[in-house]
Amino acid sequence: MKNGGQSILEVVIALAIFALIAASFISLTLGSFIALDTSSNQLTATLIADDGLEAARATRDNAWNELVDGETSAPVGAFTRATTIMPVDLYQKNIKSQVDWTTDLGGASNITREARLTNWDSRDWIQTDWADGPGTAYANADPSIDDSTVGELKLKEKPMVWSLHQDTGGQTWNDIWMFSPNDGLVVGAGGWTGRLNGGPPWLIGRVGTTNWNGIYCLATNDCYVPGASGRIGRWNGTSWSVPSGWDTGRQTWNDIWMFSPSSGFVVGNGGNVRRWNGISWNNVTSGTTQNLTAISCSSASNCYAMGSKGAIIKWNGSTWSLYPSSRSPQNLNSVYCLSSSDCWAVGAGGVILHLTGGGFETTGVLTSSIFNMTDASPAQIIEWDEQIPVCAPASACNIKFQIRTGNATMSDASWPASPFNFTNAAGTIINPSYNGKQYAQYQVQLNGDGAQTPILNEVRINYK
Repeated sequence: MKNGGQSILEVVIALAIFALIAASFISLTLGSFIALDTSSNQLTATLIADDGLEAARATRDNAWNELVDGETSAPVGAFTRATTIMPVDLYQKNIKSQVDWTTDLGGASNITREARLTNWDSRDWIQTDWADGPGTAYANADPSIDDSTVGELKLKEKPMVWSLHQDTGGQTWNDIWMFSPNDGLVVGAGGWTGRLNGGPPWLIGRVGTTNWNGIYCLATNDCYVPGASGRIGRWNGTSWSVPSGWDTGRQTWNDIWMFSPSSGFVVGNGGNVRRWNGISWNNVTSGTTQNLTAISCSSASNCYAMGSKGAIIKWNGSTWSLYPSSRSPQNLNSVYCLSSSDCWAVGAGGVILHLTGGGFETTGVLTSSIFNMTDASPAQIIEWDEQIPVCAPASACNIKFQIRTGNATMSDASWPASPFNFTNAAGTIINPSYNGKQYAQYQVQLNGDGAQTPILNEVRINYK
């Protein structure tokens, strides 16, 4: 009995050992299969992720503007691939390709591959010179565009024109002083005076019979007028008077303008002009022999002097020269400038002239020549260099572009339905709808506030 009991125990122990060995073998076998499956999934996922990067490269090689920013996701068998395109700048993009899958045990796993792509295989159509005219630098430009300077496309400066503001009825006006565009005083022969108070007409009156030859105002209620026999009249803001005892003694020159105690001009008969340097008066060539009876300056580099037979000369900071303008046949005796483009002149026959204009055109468009990209190409990026002044309002001054692409004759080309849709000088990626044509053309629109002009220095259109 003792020996039999030991045999049964031995059998049980042996069976237990066998079961343990069998379980270990099965576990090792299953682990090997799981590890093999995991390794296979990782390899497959890596290949799928790499394919995502290669697809992005293929798109880049075809057209840079078809490599669209954002994320796209799609199943690939038992896997899901998400491709994310993130811009670095106009010419670089980061590409991320991530593949996700579910393991046989129900867990989540993924693998990621990344690359940076550049727009390396491309060229630029660059234009900085619009001065050569139609057929070369551009096809056409409207009259508001100034293309006369290489590297500068801008709005055209408007001419300034003298015109008759009012004929007051035959008086001889000798001098004028303007406080604002709608407020001023004129004085003349025979005691005649006039005031512009809020707008035309000039209100005419007389202060005695003295010939008043000039006027100088310290304020709107403190003006002085020299006259014949050395008499001086005064304006107090509401009326004229002639204080007794005011006698200047003599008068040699016809008018004077001082910039400072050490700088100024006097003008007189025979076209004589002298300049004060703080020590002495020196002769300056005037460009005319007519009697000069008046001078006014808006700055040290912008003066007008005028006189007999409608003569007008202009000082530009270094020289005097005859000013080409529409002139009145009457003698002009005085001028007053509120700015470089707002001046008033008076003379014989009741003539009051007004200089208006100046500044710049407010908008203009230039159409480029047609550019040959040599084959069916994508037009990928447009950017430009510009100078935008401080305008009022700030939004009034800008530069905008629109482009079109077409075949040999451009007969299939049209401008976009939303015109001048490129507004960022730093650069914009062009919509792929422009791709696949051989020829390109642009239009540029310049917009200003009338006082200043934006300037286009260079435009670049990138193509493949």
